[in-house]
Amino acid sequence: MATLTEHDLSVGELAKKAYLNVDQRHELEQSIVATETMLNETRAGRVEGDVEAMEKHLSRERQMLHTGMPPQLDTQTKNKVFRKVQELEAKFTHALPTYEQMQIPSPNHIDWHVAWERQHQQDVLAWKTGLLMLDPDNSEPNFRNIARLRGNKVAGTDPRKYWQGFEAIKFAQTEQQILEDMIATMDDTAYMSFLQLKSANWSKKNILRKLDWSEPMYQAAESRYEQALLGLSEDEDSPTPRAAILQEPDVEEAEETEVVEEVEIAWPLPLIKACGISVNKFLGLAKITGTRFYQYKKTGNWPSDVRKKIEKTLQSLQNRQEKTEPVAVTEPVIDIVAEPIEA
Repeated sequence: MATLTEHDLSVGELAKKAYLNVDQRHELEQSIVATETMLNETRAGRVEGDVEAMEKHLSRERQMLHTGMPPQLDTQTKNKVFRKVQELEAKFTHALPTYEQMQIPSPNHIDWHVAWERQHQQDVLAWKTGLLMLDPDNSEPNFRNIARLRGNKVAGTDPRKYWQGFEAIKFAQTEQQILEDMIATMDDTAYMSFLQLKSANWSKKNILRKLDWSEPMYQAAESRYEQALLGLSEDEDSPTPRAAILQEPDVEEAEETEVVEEVEIAWPLPLIKACGISVNKFLGLAKITGTRFYQYKKTGNWPSDVRKKIEKTLQSLQNRQEKTEPVAVTEPVIDIVAEPIEA
C-alpha cells in the first residue's frame, strides 16, 4: 500500500503522472507475453532473430507497465485523493465551455475555450490522474472525459478576463459614453420596430435576429426605453408608457396619413374619429401593432383576432362616451295667459 504526501497530491505532481488505464495495461501485458514467447523461441534456435534487441524491447515494456500501474492506496490516502478530485472538479468546471460553445466554432467560442484550457489544463490532467488512482480497473469509455461535466448553460465568469487583465481596467465612463452616443444616433424607425417587437413579447434573441442588431445596440434601445419610462413616471398626468413612447405624428402628417388610410380602411376610421382620438392612440388602447392593423391593404381583410380587438375597443369607447355625455334638461313650459283689463 502506497502512502502519498501533500506534495504528491499537488496539482503539479498529479499532472505529471502518466498512469495507464485498464485497457492499455492489458494490451501491454499481452505484448510482453508475445515478446517473451518470441525470445524463448529465438534462444532455442527455432526462430531466427536478434536476441539482444528483443531483450531490450522486453525490458522497456516491463518498465513501462511498472511505471504506468496506478499505486495501491490505503483507505486514508484514498480519502485524500477523493477530496482532491472533488476540489479540482469544482475548480475547472467554473466557466467550462458548454455543448453549444464546443459545437459552434465562432471566434467568441474559440477564444473562450482557449482561455479556459490555458487556465485549467493542469487541473484537468491532475483530475484524470486522481480518478484513475481511485478506480484503476474502470473500463467505462467516458470515465475520465470532461465532456460528461458540460451543461447547456454558461456557469461562471468569462475566463478571458484573467489573461486580458480586464479586472484591472475601468471601462465605466467609456462604456457609458458609447452607450449615450448609440442612443443619440439610433434610427427612429429601427427603434419603433424594437418597441413593436418588445410589446409583442418577442425574446431578446429573436429581436436581435430580426433587426440584425448587436448586443450593444440592443442595450442602447433598452436604455432609451427605460429613460422614456422614467420621464413618464415623473408626470402624473402622462398617458400610458406605450402610448407616450409611440409618439403620435404631427397634426398635419396625421391628417394626411388618415386620409390615405381612409380610402383603404373605411370601416373603423369614421368611428375612431367620432370617439375623438387618433388612430395611433386607438391602436395603443386596442393593443394592436400598426403592421397588423394595416395588413388589410395587402390581404383585403384583418385577422380574426385583430377584428375582435377593434370591435371590442370601439364598443368600449362608445359606451364610455354615452356615460360621459351631458343629459339635456328640459324645463316645463309655462303658458302665461294675460287677463283682460277691466275698464
